[in-house]
Amino acid sequence: MLEESLQRLKDDYSQARKSGLFEGLEPTISPRLELFSHADLARELGMKEGSVKLAVHRFRQRHRECLFSALRDTLGEDQEPEEELRYLPSLLIWIA
Repeated sequence: MLEESLQRLKDDYSQARKSGLFEGLEPTISPRLELFSHADLARELGMKEGSVKLAVHRFRQRHRECLFSALRDTLGEDQEPEEELRYLPSLLIWIA
């Protein structure tokens, strides 16, 4: 599910001709957020730090939308993606 949502997000950025931005922002959705710095990412992407913060916010928001969309594609009509999304973190403990 996570791979599918990430692929959808990557496709969105690719279609918008922003593949480089996707590559730069992808680590910001990692569970290892302690390795992430807005200032470092801004330097890496050649952007202002404020612009990076906004880009990260939008990236994460769009990732959440892609995750909900991927979940909806696998659920029955009477199931809600929010309920499944609350269950998902318990599965990630076993993956890590």
